[in-house]
Amino acid sequence: LGIKTFLRETNDDTDSVTTPEKPNLSTTTTPPPPPAPKTFDWTRQWYPLAPSIDLAKNVPNKLTILGMDLAIWFHHPSNQWRAFLDECPHRLVPLSEGRVETATGRLQCAYHGWEFNENGRCVDVPQLRRRSRTHP
Repeated sequence: LGIKTFLRETNDDTDSVTTPEKPNLSTTTTPPPPPAPKTFDWTRQWYPLAPSIDLAKNVPNKLTILGMDLAIWFHHPSNQWRAFLDECPHRLVPLSEGRVETATGRLQCAYHGWEFNENGRCVDVPQLRRRSRTHP
């Protein structure tokens, strides 16, 4: 639209030069402004934590990256490493001081025994289990 185009038309013996009609500027839209630049978020990136050969597969491992303590543990059923913040949501006890439940592969808090699955969800609270009572 910014370049003028001339069309040459021949009519009888006279040459005339005409230009195409100008676009209707009231119907054209201007492009939206570019989005504002995003701020780099260090906590939303992937980082290498440690060579897997340096980590023990049978216990939780404690690592610190960017000032955050992490509990790194090997989930045997999925054959994958997992990383969580190193604090139990109950009493903020470090999960790296807990253990890996061998039967289920869950990470267990050392303080009250809460168990977390491979996705970080608390799936067992021993204190909430129903107790079977036998009455004489």
